[in-house]
Amino acid sequence: MERYVKKHGKIKVWSPTFKLHVVKTIVEQDLSYTEAAVQFSIRHSCTIGKWVRQYRDEIACPKTIGTMQQHSPTVPPDYSGAEQIRQLQQSLEEASLKITALNTMIDLAEPTYRISIRKNFGTKQPDC
Repeated sequence: MERYVKKHGKIKVWSPTFKLHVVKTIVEQDLSYTEAAVQFSIRHSCTIGKWVRQYRDEIACPKTIGTMQQHSPTVPPDYSGAEQIRQLQQSLEEASLKITALNTMIDLAEPTYRISIRKNFGTKQPDC
């Protein structure tokens, strides 16, 4: 596999296939960016972080044309059953935390600003 397309002095331009290979290895083996940087001899782990964000953005927005995209845009990432459950549990936990934070903000804002934010069910809304 070709590691980089060009090398300009000390600056390396990594090949899209190599980037995709690194990202997929991180996802499949649950590696940290630092561990992957050591494994693939990449000097800065933040470089790998950029690749992972780009990969996730391309999955989230499949209509964009990216340099790393080599699969059908409608195919979701290939997660094992356990990995998918872990991802869903993490998403649920984040959503629950967000709901709790928003409810707390509403609870603090209503008495502070003397406004009613939550909808009162059963009351008629004024006609504007």
